[in-house]
Amino acid sequence: MKRALALLAAVPFAIALAGCGSSSNTSTAAGSTTATASPTASASAQPVVQPCDAIDTAALTKVLGYGITKNTGTKANPSCVLTPSIRGGAVFQLNYQWWFKGGLDASWKSMKKSITGHASTVKVPGADAARLVVRTTKKAAYVTGFVENDALVQVVDAEALPKDATRLKRAVLEALAELSAGAPQS
Repeated sequence: MKRALALLAAVPFAIALAGCGSSSNTSTAAGSTTATASPTASASAQPVVQPCDAIDTAALTKVLGYGITKNTGTKANPSCVLTPSIRGGAVFQLNYQWWFKGGLDASWKSMKKSITGHASTVKVPGADAARLVVRTTKKAAYVTGFVENDALVQVVDAEALPKDATRLKRAVLEALAELSAGAPQS
């Protein structure tokens, strides 16, 4: 667990679109920084979302081949970090952003210029839009997924060893599907 938390602290996680109700500079799993657009609704009018509520660790365990643990923060300051049960396993961070004008497609147009890695549109059941960014280096594989449901964009950021890149991509797609299925109505 210490290793996973140390790894988490050292990872340039994409809290792309992260935070609720403000515009900010964010980075993608591919290591680039971009500015997000301002949301249309105020942060105070939006409910707090706990992305971990939608995640089925058993399903992710099946994809990964080892267990993961949810770390959810506090009720006042929820977070969602998934840590591996084995040394060197994948670490995930999940977050969300309530809507900003134009949705994921509009935001993607401004983000894609600064993204390094392979970006693609993916199909996620029930989602209005979804994107995936994959980058592999000698030291790590990074996958960031974005899923849009109504007025909510959720983000999955993950890092694993480079040899686990394919499995990591499948795990992020599974997490996106679970987030989409569990997305609150806006």
